[in-house]
Amino acid sequence: DMVDRTRRRIAWTNVCKMDRQGGKRPPTGSQWKQVRDVCLLALGEEIHNLSPATMLFATGDTYRSDIKRLLDGLGYCQKPLSFDDEWTRLFITANGKRAIMTRHPQGWSTSNREKVIDLVKRV
Repeated sequence: DMVDRTRRRIAWTNVCKMDRQGGKRPPTGSQWKQVRDVCLLALGEEIHNLSPATMLFATGDTYRSDIKRLLDGLGYCQKPLSFDDEWTRLFITANGKRAIMTRHPQGWSTSNREKVIDLVKRV
């Protein structure tokens, strides 16, 4: 809602395409390792087909290195930010497509979330 309340310019997807039985929590690290390759392949296809100008990955530690590896493989290069919250990273391709990877907002301070939302709106 903080990015676009109308949601007309936003596509939503999950990094992990599979869930535990019952669907209340994301998979554990060991469960993620079992489905990681197929999930990242599907995510890569979504990125290719949707061709978004900007992507925002709000995620936890379990997926962080895999998202970075996926972005590296898609030609995204990390760029410096004007702030350091020890989590948020900005990636840009040679043709100007952008990806922001940040911490999942649950349990994170409002001021940190607002910095990321401001970044999303600026890029």
